[in-house]
Amino acid sequence: MRYDAQILLGIEEHMKQKGISQAELARRLDVRPQSVSQVFTGKRAVITTTLENILDALGLELVVRSKTIESEDASASQMPPS
Repeated sequence: MRYDAQILLGIEEHMKQKGISQAELARRLDVRPQSVSQVFTGKRAVITTTLENILDALGLELVVRSKTIESEDASASQMPPS
């Protein structure tokens, strides 16, 4: 899965948990609802400034971490307790 798709899935999950619709997000961003819809359906590319504005409007931040750490975390969680 592409990174932008993964990020958008995370954003959509947050919006669902908080009860925020795409129309509400568009209102917060001061853009047309169609623009938000195009981002989430992949019809409009997500550029850094757009992503930054969406995250800011939702009170979120993007965290980048090493894939090695993710693999180690997954391995550790699969180990039986001592």
